[in-house]
Formats: sequence, C-alpha cells, structure tokens
Amino acid sequence: MPKLYGDKQGKKFRIWVDRVTSAQFGLDTWSVKFDKWELSDEGPKGCTSTVVLRTKDSASDGFVWMHMNQTWLTGFGATDQSYSWLF
Repeated sequence: MPKLYGDKQGKKFRIWVDRVTSAQFGLDTWSVKFDKWELSDEGPKGCTSTVVLRTKDSASDGFVWMHMNQTWLTGFGATDQSYSWLF
C-alpha cells in the first residue's frame, strides 16, 4: 500500500458508499452490505461489498473485520488488471 499513497494527488478523485444495509446474525456478529463508488479521470468504478464484523471491546473502533467480499457492478468494473482498487 505505501506505493499507492498519494497516487491521486492533483487529480479529481471522489469516493462514496450508498445502499448500506446491515443485519445482526449473532450476539456479536454483523453483516454489512454496501455499494462503493470511485469517480476519477478514469471514469466511474463501482462494486458491491459485503463485510462480516464482530464486536470486540479492545478494538479501536469496537469491531473486528472477519471477512470481506467485493464484486464489480456490471458496467462499472476495471477494464484492465492494472487498476488499483483498495477496499
């Protein structure tokens, strides 16, 4: 990740999430689903992300990420393998 730090400096770049839903399926476990979008000079890119979180008091934000899955949205995925996409 260090080589990607600042790679969008001086460029128009925007990131946001929408369609956020969550469900608790255990005493301390949650599933969160959302669409993540990036808009840059390369055009819009989007994916659906699903994350499984577990509560943990000792974690800095109170949760531990257990699993994450991302799937490109039809028509908004990367066109080549060189595109950098970090959650």
